[in-house]
Amino acid sequence: MVYRASAALPLLVLGAAVWVSPAGACSGAALESLDDLVAQIARTPSTSAPEAIEPLAALAAEHLVRDGPLSGEAAAERLASAGGAAGAVLRRCLSGGRVLRLRAAYGLYLADGADAELISALGDALTRTDPRLRHVALHVALIVTIRLGGPASGTKPGASPDWQQRWRAALEAGLGSAAVRGSAGDRMWAAYALASLGETDVAVSMARLLLHDSSHGLRTGAATLLRQMGRASLPALDDLLATLGDGRDAGAAASLALVGLGEVAICGLCERAETGATEARCCALFTLSAMELGAAGPAVAERVLTLLSDSDSRVRASAARVLGSVRGADVMWPRVREALLALAGDSSSEVRASVALALGRLSHRDEVVTDALAGALRDPDARVQLQAAISLARLGSDAGSPVLEALKNSPDATMRGQAIDALRRWPTS
Repeated sequence: MVYRASAALPLLVLGAAVWVSPAGACSGAALESLDDLVAQIARTPSTSAPEAIEPLAALAAEHLVRDGPLSGEAAAERLASAGGAAGAVLRRCLSGGRVLRLRAAYGLYLADGADAELISALGDALTRTDPRLRHVALHVALIVTIRLGGPASGTKPGASPDWQQRWRAALEAGLGSAAVRGSAGDRMWAAYALASLGETDVAVSMARLLLHDSSHGLRTGAATLLRQMGRASLPALDDLLATLGDGRDAGAAASLALVGLGEVAICGLCERAETGATEARCCALFTLSAMELGAAGPAVAERVLTLLSDSDSRVRASAARVLGSVRGADVMWPRVREALLALAGDSSSEVRASVALALGRLSHRDEVVTDALAGALRDPDARVQLQAAISLARLGSDAGSPVLEALKNSPDATMRGQAIDALRRWPTS
């Protein structure tokens, strides 16, 4: 099964550098806007004489070697869509430096499926030591493989019958070199491209190393790749567990990857929730609450129950929220209810709000619970009042309606939205 990465993968932003255009043709040319150039190429017949093509190629080369928000790959895509003399202009650019040749070959592939130049230019560029050239090559390899189908389809009009085999051969040879000699960023893009080729074992190994890189962005990218690879990322289980709590983005991506691993991650998540840094423990508890625990639900609830007495208020609050969403906690209702109600007077308003939330989500309506929630409506913290009112509405009681009516005009957008949503979902009149 060939792994297919998300087409929404962000484009690589390349470092700026100065490059020489073919035969010095562009050295003195004015850099026209790309829109104007595309329009001019579209008006020029494909059979035009070389002297008509040359100035257009000079201007096109200026755009193709640019980096930044309007990258050379984007320019190649625009030029390829121009029609008219686009093919002739891009072929003229093939005689330039390696970056220019590669991007021009990419444009030609988009324009008419001419794959020989693209495969040749890419295979050459991936094995070079020049970091910028390797960046560009990895980017082109990735967007062709992921966005255009690459070896998984081979359906590009005009592509040769053995396109898939030759594309894979060029990539596998070059990506191995980039993975060994490239920067951490190179290795990230190589890992994505290798995963797209179905080389999951190598991609997972590379992603595991990148999870420990000093760059938060690369750690986030590695965790995201592992999430997209699903259960194939199992060898990275311990690395993903260690990444929980690693800032907002990397930790969240690791959490989603662990959810995708399913039941094999449950034991590790329980252990992660019990010791270590607060952020990682809370993230582990959040991950457990998002999983389908199945038969493991009661055992997880049992372990989470012990965390309600943790010395860290954030852990207590997270544990209470988990008990409100873990299937299996309901079969232990008497013990769960007793443990949650014991925290109803906790010194932390976050814990009290989480208790109120959990009591409603467990959907056991009895007099003890409704009395506790009614008491929470008088809590000095509005967040606790809100969660108590929502839980009462969920349980079919209108005791919290006055609080919801008042909070639907709250200056806090989050609280206002929750109050309005509760009144809509559980009307009491």
